[in-house]
Amino acid sequence: MLRAGSGRNFLAASSQPAIPALPARHLYLGKSHFELDIGIDGLDGSKAAIRRQLTSYVRKKTNSCQCVRRHSFISMKKLLLLLLILCAGLSSALYWAHRDPFPLPLGTKVDRILVDKAARRLTLFHGAKTLKHYAVALGRSPIGPMQREGDGRTPEGAYFIDRRKSNSAFHRALHVSYPSVADSTQAAEKGFSPGGDIMIHGLRTGLGGLGARHRSADWTAGCIAVTNAAIEEIWEAVPNGVPIEILP
Repeated sequence: MLRAGSGRNFLAASSQPAIPALPARHLYLGKSHFELDIGIDGLDGSKAAIRRQLTSYVRKKTNSCQCVRRHSFISMKKLLLLLLILCAGLSSALYWAHRDPFPLPLGTKVDRILVDKAARRLTLFHGAKTLKHYAVALGRSPIGPMQREGDGRTPEGAYFIDRRKSNSAFHRALHVSYPSVADSTQAAEKGFSPGGDIMIHGLRTGLGGLGARHRSADWTAGCIAVTNAAIEEIWEAVPNGVPIEILP
């Protein structure tokens, strides 16, 4: 085996100093610090022949190293190209996942909202025409109507949109007129507060990137939650005073 201690040229002129005495089976040539781990008797006895053999060996090793470096460089380029393709694909997937393929036409106005709790669906209407459906998440205890503050249920019954909040902690919010007189009376008879602040709203600030994944569970305190893109559209199409019916 041949080991190189430096990259300096080991080919020396014929006037090179005499080869010093070294342990058997090693050969030292000048300042190049190459050792040959084979018996000297196995080589042509002349210095020129030994140098030729060493030169051939080193060239093969050098070419091998260059091939390894070139292969490593090509592999790195392929890896970077693969990462760029993956990033582009992920960006495209996120764009299409959040893009609504059927947006409401500009200027659309809604005159009725229907929420079907069992179907987790909010529907906008204009007259008898169905304009659009939205998937929703409900209160964390979705079965049954809200009866008292903190029960985690979404109300059921007939209400209307009485105000809106543009600086909501949940992007934008339309306030539902719960509790009605009947709701307040029923809660008072049982000695409870009926609760309130029931809204149709988007996602909590900073979590808008969840998109449709927020619907993996019912998570609100009784409100009706949609994506930020959906609440933007609903906000523009639904004026104050629009009736909303919430079905079980």
